[in-house]
Amino acid sequence: MSFFPSLPADAGVRHILTLIPEADRALVAFHTAALRNAGPLTPAHKELILAYVFRLNACQSCWGVHSQTAQAFSLDAQALEALLAYIDTAYIDERLGALLLYARKLTLELTRMTEQSGTLKPCLPPGGPRPRCTTPFSPCACSTS
Repeated sequence: MSFFPSLPADAGVRHILTLIPEADRALVAFHTAALRNAGPLTPAHKELILAYVFRLNACQSCWGVHSQTAQAFSLDAQALEALLAYIDTAYIDERLGALLLYARKLTLELTRMTEQSGTLKPCLPPGGPRPRCTTPFSPCACSTS
């Protein structure tokens, strides 16, 4: 429900961003740079991480956008729901599972994390360069208290 008379009753982020065009452009630019860049994660996996994070922090608008986008990148809706509901037992790639578990820690425990409490080692290639896999975690930092 919107409390702004200039917005529709079902206003969401997309409506609010029309009030601040600069913020809208910045958000689109950030998403393009962070989620559509080349790297070890596919756009579908990046969207899955975001959908998972926004489900954890109960942001319905962002969850809706990123879960729908993940589905547009060929992630099955039922598989997505099952993964988000039962990540500990879901059948997923080990490295993607490690990223999702790390995203959960960053989202729910960021202020209590220490260098020893979380690691990306399971998702890094042995002896290889550190992949650019940090950008899907940026919502974790923005959405924690």
